Amino acid sequence: MLSTQYRLKLTDICCRMITTDGVPVSLEERIWMNKLIEHNNHARELAHNLLEWRMLTQDLEDQLHE
Repeated sequence: MLSTQYRLKLTDICCRMITTDGVPVSLEERIWMNKLIEHNNHARELAHNLLEWRMLTQDLEDQLHE
């Protein structure tokens, strides 16, 4: 189980990794995220779903611009 605080922090980091504007993700935050998803299945699934969604939408955008 993932606490609300960790879930929100992980979601924030993933969303900032996805966007091109806004606050950049620090190396410290990336390390924290990687350690969390190594040891927590719920965190791993959440990060995978958020980041995979971005990859899918990016592929659609690329196809539209061809």
